[in-house]
Amino acid sequence: MTNQVDKLTDDLEAGGVGDDDADISDTASRLVRTEPAQTEIDPPHVSTEFFAQQFQDLVSTTKVRMLDTDRVKKLTPLGIQRLLKKQAPDLPVSQTQIYRYFHGEAPPRLGVVYELARLFEVAPTYFVEGSNEETPSFPDAKPTRSAQKAKAAIDPPHVATEFFAKRFRALAASMGVRMLDTDRVRKLTPLRIQQLLKEQAPDLPVSQTQIYRYFHGEAPPRLDVVYELARLFGVPPTYFVPEEILPE
Repeated sequence: MTNQVDKLTDDLEAGGVGDDDADISDTASRLVRTEPAQTEIDPPHVSTEFFAQQFQDLVSTTKVRMLDTDRVKKLTPLGIQRLLKKQAPDLPVSQTQIYRYFHGEAPPRLGVVYELARLFEVAPTYFVEGSNEETPSFPDAKPTRSAQKAKAAIDPPHVATEFFAKRFRALAASMGVRMLDTDRVRKLTPLRIQQLLKEQAPDLPVSQTQIYRYFHGEAPPRLDVVYELARLFGVPPTYFVPEEILPE
């Protein structure tokens, strides 16, 4: 056995391997170091980048004083998340999420935008591009049955979610869509809005169910959805965001 191993070693070093050893030779030739594959990361949505820049600017000018030592320390994602949980215990946001929002890696939901504005004592529109544009007004739409059920729920929606849904319904009620085949004008539904959004922004991850829930105030929308809805309806993104902190 030892002689066979020695022979194989000598043959490999000499470059001569018999037919019986072809499989071993092929295997040896395939053992080459490869570089890890480069994966392309999709760039963040423009609304996500704007929010992150505004968030970073705000944090860089704000410090927190420690009550036990009276020392002043800069804010970290962990510190911000803890302050948010004290201010709004029911707000579903983790330290990791705050870190990703801060670095522009994910779009925050409208409830988080609102609570950050309340924490830092700025207008919620501070975090939304287009705050210098004039915000249009539309007559309020009638509350839907789903919205009425949400109000009666044990856990009512966040104030920012209610504000958005009310504005969303008013905007949709004031507009219609003309059918190309019949030339009839029909009212906008969550399904049609979602279809128009996917045509406008194919990479936007939003489903018909999500649009339905945003429309009826059952869930807070992400900031990228707010931005694309504003672009779809031709209004500034701030139309969907309170200009000041609302009374509880």
